[in-house]
Amino acid sequence: MTEPAAPDANRREHERKLFRSKGHLILFGEAVREVRTFDLSIAGVGVIASSNLQPETPCLVRLVIPVKTGGSNLFEIPARVIHAVFSSGEDGFKVGLRFVSLTPEIAQAILRYLNS
Repeated sequence: MTEPAAPDANRREHERKLFRSKGHLILFGEAVREVRTFDLSIAGVGVIASSNLQPETPCLVRLVIPVKTGGSNLFEIPARVIHAVFSSGEDGFKVGLRFVSLTPEIAQAILRYLNS
């Protein structure tokens, strides 16, 4: 008998969707940093930052999430850095941010975007 395969540690738990936009990282005690987003899920967001960030760094991520009616919602979401790696193709650091807590309003806006 063969053993069941171990779960893939790199496999994403949540569906992600392309999300190209500008955003901001608010690091406590530091200046606000402009970032570019590249994907979004209910659990977090991927951004391109001009400087490296240490894993577990707490922050707020400021995002504008579009809505079907043509408008948008501006949110500041508590998050934590999961990983950061330099990407020459993106000319910056690809940073994975996991949301720490979502209000029902933010969760609904993200789900509407993911399902659009």
